[in-house]
Amino acid sequence: MRISRISKKGFAMQFNWLFVLIAGVVILGFFFSLITERTAKQDEEEKTKSTQELEDLLRVSSAADQTQKTVLFDQKITFQSSYDADTDTSYSAYSVEGSPYNARYDYQALFSPPVLDGQRLLILNKDVNTGFRIISLTYITNQDVEYVFLINDLEAQSLLSLIYNSMPGNTTKNIISGSITGYPDKNYDKTIFVMQETDKGTSDVLGRLLNFNTGFNTDKAAALIISSGDSLTQGEIRFYEYDALQEQFEYQGKSVFLDLPTVLGAVISGNNKIYECNLKKVFVRTSLLSRLYQERMSMYAKQVPDTCKEYYEEAKECMKKLEGIQEKPTDNIVNFKSALIAINNLKSLNNYLMTKTECPLIY
Repeated sequence: MRISRISKKGFAMQFNWLFVLIAGVVILGFFFSLITERTAKQDEEEKTKSTQELEDLLRVSSAADQTQKTVLFDQKITFQSSYDADTDTSYSAYSVEGSPYNARYDYQALFSPPVLDGQRLLILNKDVNTGFRIISLTYITNQDVEYVFLINDLEAQSLLSLIYNSMPGNTTKNIISGSITGYPDKNYDKTIFVMQETDKGTSDVLGRLLNFNTGFNTDKAAALIISSGDSLTQGEIRFYEYDALQEQFEYQGKSVFLDLPTVLGAVISGNNKIYECNLKKVFVRTSLLSRLYQERMSMYAKQVPDTCKEYYEEAKECMKKLEGIQEKPTDNIVNFKSALIAINNLKSLNNYLMTKTECPLIY
C-alpha cells in the first residue's frame, strides 16, 4: 500500500493560496465596510440636511398670516412636543427619520399629528389676535391623515362647519352624519374623528365612541369632542386615542381653546400633548405682550389729557387679567373665561377710542 506524501514545496504553495484567499476576504470586507459606512454617513447627512431645510421652510412660513402652501417632502417626520405643568417647562422638536439632528421650535406654535409620512406637506398659517396680534400659528398635515367630521344637527353644525372650512386646502376630510360605528378603515396613516357636544351632554357623544367597532386593527384612530358652551369659538376639548388591543377609545385629557385658530390646531394635531404644549406658547406670548401694553398705557397716562387717562386705567386692568392667563389656564377655566372677557373689553375700548375720541389707541 502506497501512501502519498505532500512535498514541502506543495505544502508551501497550498499555504500561500490559503493566505491569499484569507487576505483577499479581509481586504474585500474592509472595503465593503468602508462603502457601507460612507453610504450610511451620506444618508445621515442627507436626512440632517432635509431637517434643516424643513426648519428654514417653517420659519419663513410662520412670518405671514393667512398663507398656505403645498410642499413636496417624501420623508417621515416625527414631532415631539410636551409641556410639564408642575415644572412649567416645555419641549418642542421635530426631525426627519434617520437624522440625528432635532430642530427645536420652542418659540413657534406648530400644530401637527405626531408623525407625518407622505409625499407632500400641507402648510397653513393663521394669526391669533386678542385685538392685537399675539402669535402666528402654523398647521402641518398631509393627505395621508384623514379628518372625519360628525355633523348631524343644527347646533353642532355651526362650529364644526367653521373648523371644516378652515382646514388647509387639499386636506383629506369628510363629513358624515349619524354614527361612526361602521366607519371603515381606509388605510390612512391616521383617522381623526371630530365631534361636538350636543345639548344632550358629553355622554351622548361618548356613546358614539363606545360603540366604535370597525376594522381598525391598529392604534391609528383618534377622536376629539368639542364643547363650545355659549360661544361658537371658545370652550373645551377632550382628546381620545383608539386602543386596538382593548378595542376602545381611551381618554387622553382635556384642554381649552381661545378662538377658531386654536381649536383648528387641536383638530389638525389630534393629540393633546402637542396641542397643550403649543397652546401654552400662545398663553405665554399673550402674557408677555400684556405686560408690555401695560407699560405703554402707563406712558400714555403721563402725556395725555385727563379725559383719556381713565380709558388707559381700564385697559391696564384688562391687561392684568390677560397677564395671568398662562397660570395653568386649562386647570382654571374661571380665570380663562375672565381673560376672554378682558379680550372682548379691550376690543370694544380700542374701537371706542378710535371712533369717539382723539386719544391714542391702545394697540
